[in-house]
Amino acid sequence: QAMFWYQRAAEAGSVCALYNMGWHAEQAGRVRVGESQTYLTASMLLLPEPPKVGDYVIVHAGFALHSLTPEQAQESLAALREVAEAIEGQKPLF
Repeated sequence: QAMFWYQRAAEAGSVCALYNMGWHAEQAGRVRVGESQTYLTASMLLLPEPPKVGDYVIVHAGFALHSLTPEQAQESLAALREVAEAIEGQKPLF
């Protein structure tokens, strides 16, 4: 049940791959975001400038919405982990 909630929350993640090379037209302008066992693919359409691998972005509903500094991303992830632990009663896997 908690995983269902996480999938709908806006989440910070590190960009680990860019898909804007043109060799997969359906993935042009997309990023792969994740740091642990879960990865998301998100559109860069709403970002003012494309991120680089290692940058952090907020992802919601399949879109990278905003770029973050590493410090902002860690604060966001810490808050999400705290909520997840409160809901599940144990430390989350992310």
